Amino acid sequence: MRSVLILSAAALSLAGCAVVPVQPAPAPVAPPVVVAPTPTAPSTVGSATRAAAVSVVNREMAARLPGVNVMPYTSCVVNNATQAELADLASSGASGGAAGAVASIVKRPAASSCIAALSRTA
Repeated sequence: MRSVLILSAAALSLAGCAVVPVQPAPAPVAPPVVVAPTPTAPSTVGSATRAAAVSVVNREMAARLPGVNVMPYTSCVVNNATQAELADLASSGASGGAAGAVASIVKRPAASSCIAALSRTA
């Protein structure tokens, strides 16, 4: 029995010498995520259209508030207009339809409160 133990110990010690360390497998690398650019919504008003609408609203506000810097009030109106209304205002130019459109936007609660807040600080 003693010889079996000695041979087992010798075999184990020799077996340990022959073991080649195994390199761990490299971690899998995920492929890069490609994100498609978000398409511009077709209803987004372009900067030229917005600038034209601002000009029309500014002119209408100046007619109602002569001698006052109306640009802050114009911002209240433009920021509370829909994209369709901005496009209509930009295309209206000098026509009389702009006054009614501006008046309907000014009547909205958000636009009215914006204008009222500006009036208190002026």
